[in-house]
Amino acid sequence: YFQFIEQTGGQAHLTFRTAAVEPKLAALQYILDDAGGKAEVWIVCSEWWNRWPIRYLALPHPGVCVPEPQDIDASDDYRRALAEGRVWFVEFCNSQAERQVKSQMAGRKAAYRQFLDYSGRPLLGVLHPTPMGSKNQ
Repeated sequence: YFQFIEQTGGQAHLTFRTAAVEPKLAALQYILDDAGGKAEVWIVCSEWWNRWPIRYLALPHPGVCVPEPQDIDASDDYRRALAEGRVWFVEFCNSQAERQVKSQMAGRKAAYRQFLDYSGRPLLGVLHPTPMGSKNQ
């Protein structure tokens, strides 16, 4: 059973595909490292399957906010964090949700990193828009 998962990453729902380091944990660690000690970090995941595991894994990190999607639109804190480059988006690779985030960020420079499953298939994408008004925008 486990040998099959190690060879393929799994063939079940995307949330159950994995790698030597669980991709959601790897994405969180990447975000924390990329944040460089910023006091508050926002991680936006439109899908329940990413949001809840990342929210759980982020519990030991008090400055990490993993909001519900409906809480984002009405939040001045979110808009400020986005403008300051403190928001990372985590979505399944090549999903409708990932395409929507990329579309919303069109015209804005962003770092993009993929996390793979055991078989090397892209599983999670992390998109980090540059701060508004930065030279890299």
